[in-house]
Amino acid sequence: MKNYLNKAAGLFFVLCVVFIPFLHKEQQSGITRFIFLKAVKAIGGLLLEKPIILADFSSDTRSLLLLLIFLAIISCSAAIFLKKKQNEIIWACKTVTLYFLAYVLLKYGLDKVFCRQFYQPAPNILYTPFGNLDKDILFWSTMGTSPAYSIITGSFEVLAALLLLFRRTRTLGLLLALVALVQILIINFSFDISVKIFSLLLTAMALYLLAPQLKSFYNFLVLQKMTLMPQSFQVNLPVYVKIGLKFFMVGLILIQVLAAQFPTTTNTPLLLTGAYKVEKYEGKSGTIPLQDAPVKRIFVHPHGYLVFQTQDDAMADYFMVQGSGKGAVELLDYSGGRQKITIGKQGSSIILHFANGTVITASPLPWQKMPALQNQFHFFVDEIR
Repeated sequence: MKNYLNKAAGLFFVLCVVFIPFLHKEQQSGITRFIFLKAVKAIGGLLLEKPIILADFSSDTRSLLLLLIFLAIISCSAAIFLKKKQNEIIWACKTVTLYFLAYVLLKYGLDKVFCRQFYQPAPNILYTPFGNLDKDILFWSTMGTSPAYSIITGSFEVLAALLLLFRRTRTLGLLLALVALVQILIINFSFDISVKIFSLLLTAMALYLLAPQLKSFYNFLVLQKMTLMPQSFQVNLPVYVKIGLKFFMVGLILIQVLAAQFPTTTNTPLLLTGAYKVEKYEGKSGTIPLQDAPVKRIFVHPHGYLVFQTQDDAMADYFMVQGSGKGAVELLDYSGGRQKITIGKQGSSIILHFANGTVITASPLPWQKMPALQNQFHFFVDEIR
């Protein structure tokens, strides 16, 4: 029974690595949709109150939950028939799971170290009232104001990943990984961040790999007994094969992870990133008083979005696509609508010309000087009184 559960769990994690597009979305999504899409939609139509129209397997969706159920059924069924070389199968599954866990920790750890995960809040977030922010955006933005926190937590994840790659330090790496993943799991559930299933899966992987040592930890830490760590099964491969495989896997992980740290393109068509205060709003009937103007601030997001803030602090964002002609931009909304505008500069101000004749003039706001972005540190509380 123990070998069966080990096989079933290991096969399940391997199938998750292969088919769930958490990291390589474009490459994996096509294969997953080709194999499982029809089955997921069919079962979803029978079991779920609302049918699945567009299946998305990359986040916390009903489609992903059904896919996990399919993978679990396949794993449990395959484990029944795979009776030969059980130890080798379990070893192979654990090896794949281990390197995948190391890859994820290294990738997200370096994202934190280079401040690419918890990035500096964009200008439109800084000017959004606190109570108007969703909890996940609020958490993400708060973390982004502290590069030191991001670097320190990322360094622990990188350290855990590196320890996993070597047999002598693997147990310590799994302990550090489990601590980091449990913290991430708590954060995702507490702040309603939409990677709950992914963090649950990673935590389960760490527990699966650490399970053989848990009894020894209990005997040593709780019962205070002398104990030996159990020896895991190892496939008897030639030394040069083991070294070659390790170098290949480590090299592949490092190439994939480091390549993600250096983006080659930018989504922003105009170098106008910042926050702007509306100074003049001209409609068809003439100039509208600022207190009656529908827009009070304009933001150019670094990822290529143009955001308008209304008088009641609501935000309307549009994706910008570079048009033909100087300053020409197309704005795309979430319903597929498109409108053409022209953005020009007058000194440090920007001028937006809309196709309906509306002209908005806005001057830059000193968003970089807002308190949330200042790198302040006070060891003594009376320094800030």
